[in-house]
Amino acid sequence: MDLTIVIPVYNREKIVSATLNCVAAQTYRPLNLILVDNNSTDASLQVLRDFKEANQAPDFRITVLQETTPGACAARNCGLLAAKSEWIMFFDSDDLMTPDYVEQYSKAMKADPDADIFAIRLQLDDGKGIRQLAFVPHDIFANHIIHSMLSTQRYIARRKHFIEAGCWNRNTPTWDDWELGIRMLLSRPKIHYISDKARVTAVFQNESITGDNFHSKHGTWEHAINIAESDIANSDIAEKDRLIYLLNYRRVVLAAHYRREKCFDLADALYRNTLERYRHNFCRRAMLAVAYRYISAGGRGFGRLISTIF
Repeated sequence: MDLTIVIPVYNREKIVSATLNCVAAQTYRPLNLILVDNNSTDASLQVLRDFKEANQAPDFRITVLQETTPGACAARNCGLLAAKSEWIMFFDSDDLMTPDYVEQYSKAMKADPDADIFAIRLQLDDGKGIRQLAFVPHDIFANHIIHSMLSTQRYIARRKHFIEAGCWNRNTPTWDDWELGIRMLLSRPKIHYISDKARVTAVFQNESITGDNFHSKHGTWEHAINIAESDIANSDIAEKDRLIYLLNYRRVVLAAHYRREKCFDLADALYRNTLERYRHNFCRRAMLAVAYRYISAGGRGFGRLISTIF
């Protein structure tokens, strides 16, 4: 397996070493690593260069690049275009992988050489404990819309699929991996799931792109959903009506989060605009209304119900 791991880095001098050491500890070789500094104002670039000097080897090739265009998407595209391997994995600069992470992909590839994407379980460390994130191999498109099954750290894919999907969208500052995942799935790739256990830990940081609330970046989440809706609407996929309904469910979930954060104007505006789309479909409108009330009250798991019914 010819694989390149691409990691964008921005102002991570104090924490990026933990991620880099996880990559260096991988049991699989040979391995390519591309590190892209994205205009860091701290010593991140020097940390990356020091890591390369200390760990470069014939079977562990490390490249350090600089991308001056702001944003993780630009940095990831920089690494993607520089990579020459057949397989690409994107990883974040504050997350962790088990030593056998890449090796598990290699084993799965030998068992299923025709697959285009290999996906794996992910867990989240939010500082209060570790919890497993949803991993639902069936009905992948619906479950990606609801559960972000193809988030950045969860999969590897053939380089050509990233290129053919149009790479990372620099105009999507949040939920960029979710939106890219939708474009990847529109080509109907063959996906192989490694479901035995989580081998990646996403470590929550207050300064991460997603942040610790929704209202402070209102508008950017809606923008990502709007782009995803355009992706689906302009495709030839047969189930576009169902998928767009699930996108509207995601809008209602976002509105419920606004309401839980006591941003009632934001919540009500998004909720009412979304329901207006189904003013002539009582069943779909009613389900969205129930979902809004349930999630606003702190309920979880409604996405599985709505993806099953619709």
